[in-house]
Amino acid sequence: MKIVQSFWSKPSLKFKNLNDFDRFNGGWLDKRYNFMSWTLSCLQLNAFYDRVELVTDQEGEALLIEKLNLPYSKVTVTLEDVNHYHNDLWAIGKLYTYSIQDEPFMHIDGDVFIWKKFDEQVNNAPLIVQNLDKDLPFYYPILNEVEENLTYIPKVVKKQRQKNRIVHSCNAGVFGGNDIPFLKEYCAKAFEFVNKNLKHLDKINVGYFNCIYEQYLFYCMIDHHNKEVRAVLNDLDKGVEGVKIEFNGVPTNVHYAHPANYAKKSETICNHIEHRLMMDYPEHYFHIIDLLDSHKI
Repeated sequence: MKIVQSFWSKPSLKFKNLNDFDRFNGGWLDKRYNFMSWTLSCLQLNAFYDRVELVTDQEGEALLIEKLNLPYSKVTVTLEDVNHYHNDLWAIGKLYTYSIQDEPFMHIDGDVFIWKKFDEQVNNAPLIVQNLDKDLPFYYPILNEVEENLTYIPKVVKKQRQKNRIVHSCNAGVFGGNDIPFLKEYCAKAFEFVNKNLKHLDKINVGYFNCIYEQYLFYCMIDHHNKEVRAVLNDLDKGVEGVKIEFNGVPTNVHYAHPANYAKKSETICNHIEHRLMMDYPEHYFHIIDLLDSHKI
């Protein structure tokens, strides 16, 4: 199975961070950690997989390939196709990337780090997510905003809300699988969800809406169609909020980390990322330092 990462530069170019789901500088405390995160994530994936591909736009290619020299096996420059979408719809770049895959794949976010290959049960699964979530607090206010202000809500979402007022969802830090027809159907539904509500996005928190049309919709669809899903983490339904931030046991006891959302603002976490990159990939680390010092990135 191939690994895919995607970098849509537009959400990273906003003038400031607005909330925990904002993607200016990738959501990191400083741009240096965004660059170091992408570098460490890519290099660790390459340590275990032969095919690690990138889908990006021209600015992303200039940054990740021409400046950071990241060793992707294939680069597809096509995310200019989604530049007409709102800056805060950062999951659109991921959805577009999912939609153009025609063979089994795992999409890995640029803030996910592995120190061990995923097991074959994951590689062979029809559908793959990082983990399943249950009853995460931030879902309730944005779902209320969606129901009160948007004019189009997919039937599977309405059905799920009637079926279970406790919100079940998934984390898409890792996402993909072998069931390509279903994944394409899901992507089409997600784009429809967004496109039919473009005129009403000013009425809701757009940053949090990403979790609805990407992660919650996916859960609604797999529940409706009774699809088999494999999670790469074992703590299913424990409400981990996408935050896996233990670095002290790397690489012997800790094999996976995903410091999402508010964890990216932690100086401790940022320092862990920088230290790990400096220790394991000094050439890449000092290359980033040189680029920063010379104001080339």
